Amino acid sequence: MKELLSHYSSDHRKELKDHLLEVAEKSRELILDKNLNLSILSQNKLADISYFIGILHDFGKTTTYFQNYLIHGEGSNLSLHGLISAIAGYCLLKNKYNERLAMLGYMVIKKHHGNLESPLESNERIYFDLQKQLDNIKKNNFKKIEAIYDILLADFDITIKDVIEDVEYFLFDEEDVGEYFREEIIMNKFKDESKAVELFLINNLLYSVLIDSDKKNAARVNDDYFEGAKKEKIKVKDYLDFCRKNNPDKFNPEKPINSLRNNFFDDLVNNSEISLNQYLYTLTAPTGIGKTFASFAFANKINSFYENGRRVIYCLPYTSIIDQNYAEFEKIIKFNLKDKYDAKPTKYLLRHHYLSPLKIEENVDNKDDSKESKDLDNYLANKLLLESWESGNIVTTFVQLLESIIGNRNSYLKKFHNIVNSVVILDEVQNIPVKFYQVAGKVLNIFAEKFNTYILLMTATQPDILSGNGVVNLIDERKYAEDPVFDRVNLKLLNELDPFSMDEFIDYFDLILIVITAL
Repeated sequence: MKELLSHYSSDHRKELKDHLLEVAEKSRELILDKNLNLSILSQNKLADISYFIGILHDFGKTTTYFQNYLIHGEGSNLSLHGLISAIAGYCLLKNKYNERLAMLGYMVIKKHHGNLESPLESNERIYFDLQKQLDNIKKNNFKKIEAIYDILLADFDITIKDVIEDVEYFLFDEEDVGEYFREEIIMNKFKDESKAVELFLINNLLYSVLIDSDKKNAARVNDDYFEGAKKEKIKVKDYLDFCRKNNPDKFNPEKPINSLRNNFFDDLVNNSEISLNQYLYTLTAPTGIGKTFASFAFANKINSFYENGRRVIYCLPYTSIIDQNYAEFEKIIKFNLKDKYDAKPTKYLLRHHYLSPLKIEENVDNKDDSKESKDLDNYLANKLLLESWESGNIVTTFVQLLESIIGNRNSYLKKFHNIVNSVVILDEVQNIPVKFYQVAGKVLNIFAEKFNTYILLMTATQPDILSGNGVVNLIDERKYAEDPVFDRVNLKLLNELDPFSMDEFIDYFDLILIVITAL
């Protein structure tokens, strides 16, 4: 009996039962590995949901239409597997839990090969295609399917026969599938805005663990290279002491600016309000006082609270200023880890933006031409690993971070689960457009609290994004901003300017606008 396949190529055949089990178990493992403070459902229930999504995400591949497409390239609308799989996931989760959680499974499975979308905006494939697919499954491959799912569902009071019957009833009752799901999402949405945002983020987490696990499993990629990357404790102060010793003139504490920088660094890292259960912080201090080093020390103080460490994600508004910060972090990390960093630099520090090369950097003597070495240089493997942010420290852009938390694109959201439980620093945060302040503030607030993620907003001119009793201001901004060292502006008032009438000023202003427009 030919086994059902999930992937097929000239050099690789993947049996569907293995793919489903591996993706489901990896998804559940990723959820259970997190530290979450959810209010909507328990972490164990979320892990079980991720498992069910994993075993049903490719349910539609059990049709002969898909199997013929996979092996012989005979594709059609009937060989598509996303929608029928999503409906199967919905039916199982609705029966096991409720409509709201079932909707999460439906949305995640349906678009696991595309970009996440709301049923309010989607156009579903017509009814008879789904019915033909279901009839095909029941007629041609049911025994094979039952053998697969008897194993996958062995620990639950569910059979695949029950799921298929539920799908059959669903298709019989709901000719307009799209309209049904649009009504479901409207009926089951939260009136409480905070719970709605939490549900949105849970949806993104489920989607992230599925697509990341699915892609890596299909490409036969594992993340062993990055094992233990977050555990390393980076001591910024030790590096600064080294710099002071080796370059005493530059770091001379007798210089007013160096004295201020030293005091600032000590004030910040010794702040007693940096604690395990405090997730939101702001840092407002003048440019040039050493916020970059101090914030990295802050992140590693948080890291020290956890035996397995925390990933540090340092975000900047522009790609043009990333290289400078990356170079400073590399010096600090390399000083701390020495040969360990030289052997696997990308394991400990990653620079990621749309222009960055997607290549794992591994400096090992006597490399051979073994399959392992070739695989390491494989572009697809590198892309999957680096774009999912497995490294211990990431230097990236606001766009990469915020679109990976709030956005809907597959390529961004696959790293969402690795942002959860991290320490996030947004430097020069005033560059976030004002129109996004409210949504960014609301989402970051809930993301921090419910997903146990530490967030620091840092700038010389703090915008009103995070505010309230739940936010700790790490430094009294007046203490350093009012120091004479930072009195960098001299105003010279001229008393002999001819006065302007209002009409003359308007004419003059209009003239300036005309000149600017002409340029």
